[in-house]
Amino acid sequence: AVTVENGTLAANGTVAASSIDVQGGANLTTGEAGRLNDGVALTADGTVSLGGNETIGDLTGAGTIDNSGNDLTVTQTSDQGFSGNITGEGGLAKQGEANLTLRNGSDFTGAANVNEGTLTVSGALATDTINVANGATLTTTAADLLSDGATLTADGTVNLGGNETITNLLGADTGMVNIGANNLLLTGGVDFQGRIN
Repeated sequence: AVTVENGTLAANGTVAASSIDVQGGANLTTGEAGRLNDGVALTADGTVSLGGNETIGDLTGAGTIDNSGNDLTVTQTSDQGFSGNITGEGGLAKQGEANLTLRNGSDFTGAANVNEGTLTVSGALATDTINVANGATLTTTAADLLSDGATLTADGTVNLGGNETITNLLGADTGMVNIGANNLLLTGGVDFQGRIN
């Protein structure tokens, strides 16, 4: 385990630790892609700045992850939440069968790819590109958490926790959108072969 209490840990080489705890006020920067152990449990209460595409294990904490235009893949193995903010022009890929909750949403503008398990969104998500793979689940817990400009491709399951406005809804016949008693407003196009419940 590596704990960064203050200052900056610049990971220009690889860090093989199974867990990294970046405490509030501290910084972790990666010099290029793949500096961290793919299964590392990252607690980001401070600031993590990516220098390249990065794959991690469980994500927790309440700090900031600046993807700097790079893609972050999170392989969640236990149900946990991240209360901080993932920022930058890169994307987020959710792997692993467990649930990752973005308690305050996130400001990143790259694609959100829910490839496995569940991504729960409890705050506003800025991205305009959301892809939910067959077998995976995206859940929102309140109204208006997805971008009005979003194109949502639901090949898997989407559970809406409130009224939602997006631009486009796409998806294969494996897709399912559960709106319950909520309203879904689509302002652009629809090419969705699945079910809306």
